[in-house]
Amino acid sequence: EKIVKINEAFAIKIKAAETEALMAHDNRELEIKKKEVQKLKSARDEVIAREKDNNSVSGDELARRFGITFDAEVVEVDHENE
Repeated sequence: EKIVKINEAFAIKIKAAETEALMAHDNRELEIKKKEVQKLKSARDEVIAREKDNNSVSGDELARRFGITFDAEVVEVDHENE
């Protein structure tokens, strides 16, 4: 009878530990998802801001920025001799 009570108490402790571990995992997973959403919103806002900025500059400036982004040499066109 003592062994049965010990086994029951052990089973209860195991179940409580499993439940606690599952809750901790769910909480960590929720925090990770919140951070992902925040990063995506931040990236979206940055893209929108860059798009607005890019729409307000000349083609030559866009070419210069493109060159900087991709570490490429930008050749400027001489518009006077066209």
